[in-house]
Amino acid sequence: MNIQSTFKKAIAVSAIALTTAVTSNTASADTILHAFNWEYDEVAEKAQEIADLGYKKVLVSPAYKSTGDQWWARYQPQDIRVIDNPLGDTNDFKAMVTALKSKGVETYADIVFNHMANEASQRSDLNYPGAAVLAEYAAAPTLSENIKLFGDITDNFLAAHDFQAPGCITDYTNVHQVQTLRLCGGNGDRGYPISMPIIGLLNNKNFISTN
Repeated sequence: MNIQSTFKKAIAVSAIALTTAVTSNTASADTILHAFNWEYDEVAEKAQEIADLGYKKVLVSPAYKSTGDQWWARYQPQDIRVIDNPLGDTNDFKAMVTALKSKGVETYADIVFNHMANEASQRSDLNYPGAAVLAEYAAAPTLSENIKLFGDITDNFLAAHDFQAPGCITDYTNVHQVQTLRLCGGNGDRGYPISMPIIGLLNNKNFISTN
């Protein structure tokens, strides 16, 4: 059997498997429900239904501070110390995890740690979360503290020295470029700021609250 025939057979088998999964009343116990861009409250409300369908795990979109209603805005983190975005806040996220756990379902969250939001069109500095977000926190201090995960949210937690030097990827076969430079657009877009030290911050036990 040649490669083309093998490929066609694999596609056919996959299509049958997909059709069976979609039309079946239950999903495989090993199947993860990708609740892409679902609000946390919606996932919590459907916890029983999700469990009844046989799902044992749920994957949700990135959970931190981000703005904008578009799906891709969830991949533009402004602050990882707070969960606050159009899908819900820290309390909503916790309630979702609790609801799913009560039905025997685990929660997984997509996450972005290698870059921060591209806000070059709004400001020239690399302070994150930036003056606008800090002002938002200051305007509602009780709420902001209530949804804080860790750290001092009265101040920025990243500055220019925490980022790789700006530069756009020009050769996608170059491992160093792909790992350290930016994915840039046209019209002078400088791309997402690459913030390499966040993993180190997360591993610093003195920096993160364990409560």
